[in-house]
Amino acid sequence: THVVLRQAWLENIKPVLILNKIDRLITELKYTPMEAHLHLQQILEQINAVTGTLFATDVMEKTANKSNGDKISTEDSLPSEEQIYDWSTGLEESDDSNLYFSPDEGNVVFASAIDGWGFR
Repeated sequence: THVVLRQAWLENIKPVLILNKIDRLITELKYTPMEAHLHLQQILEQINAVTGTLFATDVMEKTANKSNGDKISTEDSLPSEEQIYDWSTGLEESDDSNLYFSPDEGNVVFASAIDGWGFR
């Protein structure tokens, strides 16, 4: 999952998450509606955590590159390995509201390929 999300991130593709085999939550695992809901919610949280990490890493890299490009070398400046960055500024200024998977955003599909159905 991480590799696919990273590839989509690098290519600036807005992915859609398809949660397949939803039928198995009921037929095989015998989940109650609440158990199925909690299970799917946990999956979304885990995938969104990976997405958030990719976003934060990208912002930090861009902030570091910008800071290094703007830096003027002087004898009084710190060596690059001792350079201190304020990562929070870049993260606070960046809009990540459209990155995460959420049924409310319409970028999550619940499906059962074997039964031939899906919905978002």
